[in-house]
Amino acid sequence: MELGEIQERLMKIVKIRVNSKGYELTAEQSFIHLVEEMGEVARQISHKSMRPEKYDENNLKEEIVDMLFECIVMAETCDMDLSAEIRKKLDKLEERFPC
Repeated sequence: MELGEIQERLMKIVKIRVNSKGYELTAEQSFIHLVEEMGEVARQISHKSMRPEKYDENNLKEEIVDMLFECIVMAETCDMDLSAEIRKKLDKLEERFPC
């Protein structure tokens, strides 16, 4: 699945959720949600070594995807062409670190 399709599908869902809760989607809210998701990833990673009985690999995978989704939503709230920006960044990295 291409990034553009993911972004389009995700934003349809996000807009329905936002409208049902009656608030406006902003970059600030998206960033707060991203930090929350990062905390959930951190919790699973720490559980793996410190509290293995609470570690849940499937939950870790889900939380990583949630984190990625919030990055996509934040890009949308910042009117960013995420695919173009990713290509530009990859080009810069390949210049620095030729493959």
